[in-house]
Amino acid sequence: MQVVATRIRRAIARVSVIICALNRVDLKRAQQDPQIDEESAVRVTLPRAITLSAVLILPVACGTSDERPSAEVKSTVSPASTSPAAAKAELTKVNFASRVLAALKAKSTFRVETFLLDKGSWDDDVKVTTTVRMKGAVTDLAVVDGANQLVRIGDSVYVQDAELTGGTKGPWAKVNPKSKTAGARAVAESAAIQLSRALAYQMVAATAYATGFKPGGQFTIDRVDSLEYLFTIDLNKAVAANALRGFLDRSDLKRTSTSLSVSIAVDDNDLPRRIEFVLADKDGNATSFRAMLSRFGQRVTIAAPPAGKLAKVR
Repeated sequence: MQVVATRIRRAIARVSVIICALNRVDLKRAQQDPQIDEESAVRVTLPRAITLSAVLILPVACGTSDERPSAEVKSTVSPASTSPAAAKAELTKVNFASRVLAALKAKSTFRVETFLLDKGSWDDDVKVTTTVRMKGAVTDLAVVDGANQLVRIGDSVYVQDAELTGGTKGPWAKVNPKSKTAGARAVAESAAIQLSRALAYQMVAATAYATGFKPGGQFTIDRVDSLEYLFTIDLNKAVAANALRGFLDRSDLKRTSTSLSVSIAVDDNDLPRRIEFVLADKDGNATSFRAMLSRFGQRVTIAAPPAGKLAKVR
């Protein structure tokens, strides 16, 4: 069609040149020949002018012109608002872990309130508050678990446990995993218990090893609309990949069911607002976990206790 239109345009240009030339000749003759009056000259040239106008208008009316809009003409509709591909992709079993973890890392800091229930109602639960700070591959923690506290800075872990350090000058003890003394082992065990309660939010990473996935209900959490996603997680694969480091290890899997159902509610920014699951052992005992996440991106301070506050535990 473009080739045809180009040929027509060239033909129109030739015709217009010929007609204009004939008109000029006739008008000149009329001026030189007194026997040809002005009215006769007009009668001669007018049909040609009409013909030229028709020739010029006809391609436009027939749609054969390939004239393009000026570069100054721009669409007033943003491509992002009309293209389906530009819409935000839905969370799926494949991209859930990477998308939600990326959203958490982008915020860098957040708070996790974890509630644990062995039996009874949620009013009887244990509450653990964890402040999380992500810096590259390092995640620092400040944990408050009742009267006890824990701080993890990189690979260094410090515990404040009243039963272990209450009678000493320094209320804090540093975990020494290489020490075999009774006191060092007790400190390490206290740290492991507090970490296991604080790191329930790591179940987000474990969703990368889900065998089942489906959207759940819609909730308003802390006045934020959130959509629930339901997972069935293969704990063997998640633990083998270190996705639950500090929360579960291989020794725990000897006592725990290796298939876990997890509910995670996520807001429109891919930030997890609530994580729920029930961890059961092979003896029929079960602990319910509910982790509530908030205060994303707020400034926090997580620091190791001063040397003068460290106890020497033997």
